[in-house]
Amino acid sequence: MFVEGFTDADWDHGLGGLHLMAESDDGRLIGHSCIVQRHLMVGPQRTPKRVGYIEGVAVDTAARGQGVASSMVAEINDIITRAYDFGALCATEQGLPVYRRAGWQVWRGPLWASTPDGIVATEEDRGAVMIYETDSVALDLDTDLTADWRVGDVW
Repeated sequence: MFVEGFTDADWDHGLGGLHLMAESDDGRLIGHSCIVQRHLMVGPQRTPKRVGYIEGVAVDTAARGQGVASSMVAEINDIITRAYDFGALCATEQGLPVYRRAGWQVWRGPLWASTPDGIVATEEDRGAVMIYETDSVALDLDTDLTADWRVGDVW
């Protein structure tokens, strides 16, 4: 779903994760997604949670509109349900409808990042940070959500 450039930091964010690939009937790679483990902190107490964070979702332009992304997200949801407290991602405008159809919800509360300079607001990401709830943790989508620090886009 990447329309804009893919940076070195974007590449780094997917390293060490679980990569899911989609192939066409003739064996050509047409889709990619990655789940990496992160620790996001929920609520004003900043309670850490083990999160399956989605990175590097992309579908070949010729294969868009054929359910490739939806198929990958369904598999991602299954993995998150079995292995994490919840799922999270920062969606592009093109990705928002795909994730919504798959049960993801936009985080409504304040967004923060734990940085080398302390906790800072990341309100520029409001409306793009989404979560996938599991039965493991009851979430209040209106409370604070704080990302762990990383180089590049925090969300």
